[in-house]
Amino acid sequence: MRRFGLVLMMCLSMPWAWSACRQPLRVALEDWPPYVHVGANGQPVGLEVELLQAVAREAGCTVKFLGNIPRQRRMALFKLGKLDVMYAASDTPERRTFALFSESYRDEVVRVMADGSNPPQPLPASFSTILERRLPLLVPHGGFFGTEYEQLMPQLSEGHLLLPFEEYQQGVEMLRVGRARLIMGDEVALQFLTSRHDDGVKLVPLPFVASRGPVHYMLSKMTLTPADKAALDKAIAKVIRSGERARILARYGVQD
Repeated sequence: MRRFGLVLMMCLSMPWAWSACRQPLRVALEDWPPYVHVGANGQPVGLEVELLQAVAREAGCTVKFLGNIPRQRRMALFKLGKLDVMYAASDTPERRTFALFSESYRDEVVRVMADGSNPPQPLPASFSTILERRLPLLVPHGGFFGTEYEQLMPQLSEGHLLLPFEEYQQGVEMLRVGRARLIMGDEVALQFLTSRHDDGVKLVPLPFVASRGPVHYMLSKMTLTPADKAALDKAIAKVIRSGERARILARYGVQD
């Protein structure tokens, strides 16, 4: 009996013992280095790719990447149940009508940065100042970028101050050619791209943070269940506790 109990405990400690995935998790790619992009070998690479694969592996799941799908198309496919997981998602009441959310698996910092070769002086210290001084701002399409931005976005838009971009490389190029002197986005992604830009684009962070908070895996209610969420939540906790998350983040120069 004691031996049976030991075997049972060993089985329960293995990922597949509580795996709830019935099929590979379908995930869309995008061009968002260093988080997600296609590597030189044609395979998905990046911080988000490694983290999701680590979590899925721990949960006894597999991941199937479906190629680079535009943002609006991604969300439409997700709502139809043709994508199972979206990464780096903010948990909002509206999204909870069609999605489950995992526990947070990392934090995200969104900042506004200025073109270092021609920064506005003095540097704006808030979105209110950007609005008052009527400074054009390059912004990613979609996403949550903090309470102040959400409150002022209608006025910024009405003043024709918001210049949206789909991919970060596009946003950096718009900054380089002078479409605006300010750009907002994920701090790590902006710094990564500009550090590798051929023309040596330099960014100066403004003295405020647009938003800082947890991100989650958004799980389709059409294809995944609370049991799937529970399995992924356990896997996230294990990946964090084991230090694997810290090692993955460190490979991309991100502090845990």
